[in-house]
Formats: sequence, C-alpha cells, structure tokens
Amino acid sequence: MARVCLRFDSSTEDAKQKWITVNGTHVPVGEGGKITGGPSKLRKESENRRGGKGGKVTSAPSATGANKLARGFTPSRAKEHEKHRKAQYPELSPKQYEQRGIDLCEQKVGGDIDGFVNSAGNIVRYRKSTNELAVGHPQNGLFSLYKPKSNPEAGYAYFKAQKEAAQKAEKAGKKR
Repeated sequence: MARVCLRFDSSTEDAKQKWITVNGTHVPVGEGGKITGGPSKLRKESENRRGGKGGKVTSAPSATGANKLARGFTPSRAKEHEKHRKAQYPELSPKQYEQRGIDLCEQKVGGDIDGFVNSAGNIVRYRKSTNELAVGHPQNGLFSLYKPKSNPEAGYAYFKAQKEAAQKAEKAGKKR
C-alpha cells in the first residue's frame, strides 16, 4: 500500500514536492501521479523473503493464515533470547532455534497450531503438542520463541488468556 506524503523541499521551484512511500522507499511524484525519481526498480513483493533480489516483504500479518517473515531475530534479539534457547532448547543451535520460531510463526492456524494477531499487529502462534509460543511480524521478523509454562496445559491456558485479551482489545477499539 502506498502512502502519500507532502514534503517541503527548498530545492524545487515552487518549494513543494509531492512524495509517496512505496515499499518503504520515498519517491518523488510529478504531475498526474507519475513517479519522477527514486530507485530504478520498485518491487511490489518479495521474491525471496530473506534478503534476495525481491526486497522487503510487504504482506500484512494474517491472524489464521500462513505468513512469511522477512528475517529471523535481529542481532540484539538473538542475544536476548540466548538464555531461552539454552534453558528450553539445549539441543538446538542458535540458527536451529531461530528457524524453529520462524517456522512456527509462518504456520496457518489449525490442528496442532492455534494463533492470532495481537493489538500491536504481531503474529502469535502456539503449538499445542510442544508447548511452544512464537511471536513475529512479516516485515520486522521473529521476536520470540519460548515455552510459556512448565507444562502444556498451563502453557495453553497462558496462550488462550493472551488471545482473549487481544480479542477484547480489538472489540473495544471497534466500539469507539
């Protein structure tokens, strides 16, 4: 989706330049909405979700459908989650741990997988059989992967409480 932004630019004759944002890139727009500058190629979607020639992932998070994450953890998040990995997933390497979280976030809801999109617009997925909860976003990547409680029943109860809170917040927002 493109957003139209007006920007003051003293280098133009009339001191006003119209800009739009396309896939996170600001490009100037001339008469009739024609793009007059910017990158030589603007891509509508990612051909490779993890940094290939396709650029950024542009899809909105799906509450129940499959999702694609642009990347895994940022370096700072990977460092923060190292303690979770060591405590809850000692058999996994950091890369395997990250991929497990990505895979869970990208799953569609059904069967063993439950999920929703929270009030911040993040994908939340829970795998019942392994008591795993993952949080991520198509553009911002993986935020978290962990086992919320020591046993699956308590973990699923925790997940359901989070889901119900998000649904209540969404309903309250629609009433305004």
